[in-house]
Amino acid sequence: KMCGLLPTLRKDIFRLQINTAEFWKLLCCLLKKVCGARTNDPNDENIDAQIRFVKSVLWYYGYGSLDFYCLPYDGSQGSRELLLAFSWLLHTQRVLEKLLEMNKIRVGDEISVCMASASC
Repeated sequence: KMCGLLPTLRKDIFRLQINTAEFWKLLCCLLKKVCGARTNDPNDENIDAQIRFVKSVLWYYGYGSLDFYCLPYDGSQGSRELLLAFSWLLHTQRVLEKLLEMNKIRVGDEISVCMASASC
């Protein structure tokens, strides 16, 4: 019985619509942070500029899905293609590792430590 449900479940997952405009914004912000762009605020640009930036960076990194590059510049479509591009980016470009490296505390950095004492 379970095997008969798998094709239906797979189709339902790919039919799931995410807010693609927000996903483009997330990718834009993430790539700007990793690439060291002057501004990390995705609200500084319209959706068209964000999509153009994301597509150009992924092209530079070698992402090869033509379906991704054919997505419209209004952010209205492409949840499946965006998820595939995001997973490719995480796997091939080590984006999470780069973010962790950028934000780690270095030896010699001063940090504040707050310790609460427990009352008995």
